[in-house]
Amino acid sequence: MDNRRQFARIARQLDVDIVFDKPIAGTTLDLSLKGLFVVSESQLEMGTAVGCTIYVDGRDGSVRIATLGKVVRSTREGMAIEFSALNGLESYEHLQRLLLLCAGDQMEQIEREFAGHIGLKVR
Repeated sequence: MDNRRQFARIARQLDVDIVFDKPIAGTTLDLSLKGLFVVSESQLEMGTAVGCTIYVDGRDGSVRIATLGKVVRSTREGMAIEFSALNGLESYEHLQRLLLLCAGDQMEQIEREFAGHIGLKVR
């Protein structure tokens, strides 16, 4: 199968809250500079605007990535959320460090993505 993904994805399980009307707790399966796939007991419809809080060092930890985005795919397995913005420079830096730490053989691609700031804005 042809892999048309524009952004490198890392497989990483992290706690995440998807904020819509009320927070939906879940776990990421993978994430990239542009989004994440989350498994949760609740699903939202495609196109739903959401906020995401990713807990890098656990829910009780202090390292968090805050994003805005929308649901671009929703299945029984979970939801794909595409980021439209990162809330603050700190979130951007945490995401960058996390992706680079977990990059493995995708290191060069991830470095190019951050160098180009492809499609992301920091609010």
